[in-house]
Amino acid sequence: MSYWEAARSHPFTYPGAHPDGPFVLVDNEVHGLDRSLTLTDGTSLNDLLHTRSLPAIATRYPVLAYGGNRNPATLRLKMSHYRYAAPGRGTVVPVLPARLRGFDVVAGGLSGQGYLYADLFADEHTAATELDVHVLLLDDDQLRVMHDSEGVRTDLYDVAVLHGVELPGLGQSAALAYVGVAPVVVSPLLNAPLAFEAVRATGRTLPAFGTTAMVAHMIRAVGLSSEIRAIVAPGVIEPMDDMQLATELMRYLNGQWWWHQHTGQRRLLACDRLEKAIRAGLAATSRPSKTRDLVALHEPILTPDNAYQPGGELRFGACLTNLTR
Repeated sequence: MSYWEAARSHPFTYPGAHPDGPFVLVDNEVHGLDRSLTLTDGTSLNDLLHTRSLPAIATRYPVLAYGGNRNPATLRLKMSHYRYAAPGRGTVVPVLPARLRGFDVVAGGLSGQGYLYADLFADEHTAATELDVHVLLLDDDQLRVMHDSEGVRTDLYDVAVLHGVELPGLGQSAALAYVGVAPVVVSPLLNAPLAFEAVRATGRTLPAFGTTAMVAHMIRAVGLSSEIRAIVAPGVIEPMDDMQLATELMRYLNGQWWWHQHTGQRRLLACDRLEKAIRAGLAATSRPSKTRDLVALHEPILTPDNAYQPGGELRFGACLTNLTR
């Protein structure tokens, strides 16, 4: 697990590295899977789950992962922070690579951990975009953990049901997907949302940025360089370009987030004021995302209660065509 750095503790890595192929998180280890869902030691995934008295593949819920949730260390951290209660022995989370057409992954807003977090985006410009994403196969309490971590009950994300998610070697599946409630960040310099270049895509038309470069671009775009510098680099007289300033800002916000996480005490007042100013600057350039409305034309948007307790028709065995059981 030490190979995979979680963005919550390494903000410059957001949305985080991940294995190229299918994998399974097993407690604190990451194991590769082949297309028949067999571990590299020859153990079938269902046999592993059975020996640990954990729910089988077909009974789990498929959940689309397009940002930080593709990262094994982030998954492990969330299971710990949100107190996952395994129905059997240990933590096992299967993760499958997938393809999704008609969407892109863009900056949704400022995370308190220091980066711009991801949101799923769709409009007329993304019709030909095809994304490399992942699908998590979650048991009931893992689904609760992920919903809690994504703010489903606090109006950060809604949960939609997306059909036509392509799982190479397995077929097509429906999957639950997080769709942001708040407006997405739009660059006034480019008049467009900002895509994450770390999320591989074909047919992408939106401008794409690395994590730090994205923050640097928006610092310049909203005109907050002087205010940010006064807080994160007081007394520094040497010139700082936008990338250096973004780096200092990300370190500052992330450090204050972890201070609160570890101690339960409030962050510095200067941090609260700075984050409020940045959020206000981003909000002034943002615009409502059409994603939720476009999805709702064809797919259901679940109420929070239904998202936490989806029906059996949304379990993997019912969602996937030609499931290998």
